[in-house]
Amino acid sequence: EVEETRKRAFSSFTDNGCLLKQVAVPSGQTQPLIDLLTSTLIRAAAYLGQETSVLNTLSGISPTRFII
Repeated sequence: EVEETRKRAFSSFTDNGCLLKQVAVPSGQTQPLIDLLTSTLIRAAAYLGQETSVLNTLSGISPTRFII
């Protein structure tokens, strides 16, 4: 269900100008769509980091390490 909603939403973007459109947020204010997407991505990355840390702590499974 979530994947279907994501596909439908992103397929409605016709060009980069769509990212500059103002959208309503739960506070009742509006902000550019690009700002909303960016903050959502940052939060998702933080949750992923927390999840990885908890998984490692509880299971002893270590995530794949990248050598840079």
